[in-house]
Amino acid sequence: MKIIRYTLSALFLLFLLLVLPGQFSREYAIHREIILHQPPEKVFNIIMNPFSFHQWIPGYKSIQPVAGKLTAPGSINRIILERNGKEMDVLQHIEIMDRPETLAATYELKNMQIFTHIEVIPVSDGTRMDVIMHLSVQGWPAKAVLFWTRKKTEKELLLVLENLQHLINGN
Repeated sequence: MKIIRYTLSALFLLFLLLVLPGQFSREYAIHREIILHQPPEKVFNIIMNPFSFHQWIPGYKSIQPVAGKLTAPGSINRIILERNGKEMDVLQHIEIMDRPETLAATYELKNMQIFTHIEVIPVSDGTRMDVIMHLSVQGWPAKAVLFWTRKKTEKELLLVLENLQHLINGN
């Protein structure tokens, strides 16, 4: 009986150690400023060109309109990515698009939402792209997963931005 009690106590403690830390924050933000050597119009056009997505979004397979015109303000699009040999659907809601200055969109994956706000600002030698991403999740399991995988998630999002920077500066 003692073995069962100790085992249950150990499992409960392990559960608390794995799940509890994530329950105190359900979102976090990433902010990056990127200097690009292209004019704002060209930067914005590359960001919004679905034919270039495969060049800067790892695992990108396709995009399909769900509601509205593809890549237009108010549209909802289904982006299909491949991760670890499996297809993953991401719903993209384009909320604001003021060419070539502002783009705001929300990306939904199961229990996670990523709100992205991009400002494209002209500077003397090109463009400064100011990117803010807010990641949020719903439910205690998702909070725990995000807590333990947030560095990996952040690394993946920063890779997308790095790829985009190389694509734009290379054109």
